[in-house]
Amino acid sequence: MNTAVLIDLPQEGETPKSDAYLLIPEGEYQVKYLGADSPKKVFGPEEFRLYLHWKIVDQGHYFETQLFQSFRHYKNWPFSSKFYCNWTLANHGQKPKKRTRMTLSVFKNKIFLAQVKTVRPKYREGSLRGREKPAGMHYSIIDELIEIVGP
Repeated sequence: MNTAVLIDLPQEGETPKSDAYLLIPEGEYQVKYLGADSPKKVFGPEEFRLYLHWKIVDQGHYFETQLFQSFRHYKNWPFSSKFYCNWTLANHGQKPKKRTRMTLSVFKNKIFLAQVKTVRPKYREGSLRGREKPAGMHYSIIDELIEIVGP
């Protein structure tokens, strides 16, 4: 069943960039939403990705580290998509109504507990296709939002 919901996209130039491909330990961190990029074409002509940017607000060594979260972009977000699930969590568990906009403002002014994971890229072509790239190419991302922990 298609839910036919849309999102409001940011205007060009209003997005803070995440720190480029940093590697921090996997685990749970408290994060705050910074902004988003307009969907970008990646991996060929058909796949667009939406990037949300987050800042770690846990006191400690990784305080204020900025990471991104990537979602496959759909014109109509499916119920099972990662973005739909994260958006619903940010909207205090309330699913979007049909034919309504899923605004990114639901992420603003909240602190979330998020799962950070390590991305281990693989070679896409050539004789090393499918093999993991060197450890220096690994980086961290926000994988999932777990819960809202503060305003």
